Amino acid sequence: MGDIEMKPTFSIIVPVYNVEKYLNRCIDSILSQSFKDFEVLLIDDGSTDKSGEICDEYAQKDERIRVFHKENGGVSSARNLGLDNARGEWIAFCDSDDDLRIDALNIYNDASNQSNGDLLVFGHDVLTEDGSVLCRTEYKADSMTSSDYIKRILRYKTESSPWGKLYRTTLTKSLTFNETLKIGEDLLFNIEYALKCKSVVIFQGAVYNYYIHPVSALNNPNIINEYKKMSNVVSRIFKENHLADDYENELTAFAIVNVIQPLTRLKQTPNKEQVEFLKTYKRNQTKLLSDVVGKYMNLFFISPVLANIYLRVLYQNRSIKRYIKSFF
Repeated sequence: MGDIEMKPTFSIIVPVYNVEKYLNRCIDSILSQSFKDFEVLLIDDGSTDKSGEICDEYAQKDERIRVFHKENGGVSSARNLGLDNARGEWIAFCDSDDDLRIDALNIYNDASNQSNGDLLVFGHDVLTEDGSVLCRTEYKADSMTSSDYIKRILRYKTESSPWGKLYRTTLTKSLTFNETLKIGEDLLFNIEYALKCKSVVIFQGAVYNYYIHPVSALNNPNIINEYKKMSNVVSRIFKENHLADDYENELTAFAIVNVIQPLTRLKQTPNKEQVEFLKTYKRNQTKLLSDVVGKYMNLFFISPVLANIYLRVLYQNRSIKRYIKSFF
């Protein structure tokens, strides 16, 4: 299992649950990196297929791999166990049905050496299950305060998943992923982490391959309540930190989008309560959201069907946002 005092540059946390179909591809993408100073923490979250066995087989072949078997508790509990055991200078995440691009760790290493940022953010490719590239989410290189980055998160202007990012291990020690949330736990983690940061650096280019699979946990009618629950938790965090006034506009925008998004994913029209909420927003708060969402709101009241198609496409590929906007 290697020297317990080993402190690699990167700790790569991989939550694993019933992914025997994809797990080899994920682990192989990490082990094939030309940059070698890393450890891999495979967190087997009570898998009932052969995923746990696959993890153990890799650990026997490579001492940089550490395997943790636990009872099933969800992806947040798996990531938290990884955080508790990470020994690297930086923490990176990789979902077990995704993988890293071949040069990802070299890019990570160059970025961490060139930047004084506490959070480093990179782009990603979106692929179909057979490996066909659908699109790339790529950001313009930038450096900003943590406050500006939090505003981007609340306006859904940057990917909130933990993958495609580097976190300083020293700043994650008091943080955990919220295990009561079914959605938004990654967004909340990024907000709480950013609150501890001095600066955030965004890099151009993609380091991560995100695969879209036919079955999604978000295709669940109860997801509306989950979005509401997530919004309430985020709102409470800002109140507890006495920051609600500083982020008032962004929190309002965040609440609005969290009403719209689940309806769009489920291809539903809003109920009476939701309609009144949206109408109140349209009358009083139109200028708070970005142009894209504002145009969506206008379109929504003309045709919910067209609006849903518009936002669904936008959600799948933010990189063509400007192209879509040109039609409205």
